Amino acid sequence: MSENELKRKIDDIEVENEAKKLAVENDQKEDIIADPAAHFVTSQYELLKRILAHLPGRQLARCARVSLAWREASRIVMKDREKKGLGKPAAFWWIQPQDLKSSSFKNNLVEKQIAEDFSQKLDDFSATVKFTPKVVIIFNTPHQGKEEYQREYILKKKFPKAMIFGGNSFGLVGTDQSGQAFESEENRKPVSKCSLLFIPPWPGVKFTTIGLTKETPSELQSMEVPRVDAALILSPQNFLENISVTNSDVAIGGASPDTVYGEARALCMENVRCAVVLLDQTCKTESKIRKELTRLKGKFNESNGFCLMLACCGRGKYFHKGKKDVESKIFQSLFPGVPVIGFFGNGEIGFNSRNTFYEHEEFEEKLGEVNEDEIFHGFTTVFMVVSIDTTDTSSSKTH
Repeated sequence: MSENELKRKIDDIEVENEAKKLAVENDQKEDIIADPAAHFVTSQYELLKRILAHLPGRQLARCARVSLAWREASRIVMKDREKKGLGKPAAFWWIQPQDLKSSSFKNNLVEKQIAEDFSQKLDDFSATVKFTPKVVIIFNTPHQGKEEYQREYILKKKFPKAMIFGGNSFGLVGTDQSGQAFESEENRKPVSKCSLLFIPPWPGVKFTTIGLTKETPSELQSMEVPRVDAALILSPQNFLENISVTNSDVAIGGASPDTVYGEARALCMENVRCAVVLLDQTCKTESKIRKELTRLKGKFNESNGFCLMLACCGRGKYFHKGKKDVESKIFQSLFPGVPVIGFFGNGEIGFNSRNTFYEHEEFEEKLGEVNEDEIFHGFTTVFMVVSIDTTDTSSSKTH
């Protein structure tokens, strides 16, 4: 809603009518409303909350700085959104403008213009999202230059309280602002691209990261995936052998990007519904891909879920005889409206014991360590779906 529309809304609503509505909704306020001064303040406060409820998360945070009353009203609106889990995950896609030539990448002026375009487009996108993201997953093309021009730096500056997790790869999977998913594979010419996913502050869902410590060389460290519902793992190839999974009752998706941001190597999620399907090198035809992806039906809530597509760099259009976007389009035809992001990597990570990737196997929770060949794959696309768990906690959870 624009600023002018908000002003017209304020002008059109009569304070007396608001007070009468509030008196009907809450009999306890009758004594307050009897006093004219309190009547005015109360009705304005309730009116303010109703107006603020229309604002996106970032604008709502700015309004909270106006006064104590606005801060309290903004806090209540945000809390109400968190309780309702308002807002499904939102995907953002950005690509370098064509008028900014790739050959000029080392030019500081062009580098600045590219950063400014990304920043402005991100602002425009976030202005349409009604929540402040709890987690932002970012997949980005590699880029160098000044820190303030780097997209992960811009993202952290705009959302300082969000958990940011991701990495760099030349080939990306994204969903644009129209809701269309596609696969943007590696280009011969360097073109900057970025695929983002905003995850709302889902009530009851816990997000944590695990990874490396700066004090010890990475090759000497190990990482054990804890007992959680789902884990997104991003790891360089030379660290894959250091990852262990002692509990097989977990949905795991991931791949090896060119680089990973920071020290985190896994984004862990608890109290979510999730499932994983692997498309291995024998899964070539569209009919077989559709059959495999159909197994995700009923495994997550499509109304508030998202999908991570983590593919081998050997798949894509070259794997499908020059046909583009085959796998992402089939997924979206089965799950319309579910945002998809991901990348093309150098080795895939995937496992889900409740949704096995061998048709003849039945679910059997294992107690021991999972074998490497069950987790690490090649020429594979990992589809991992995640949503908030709205089922009764007393019932068994389906991954």
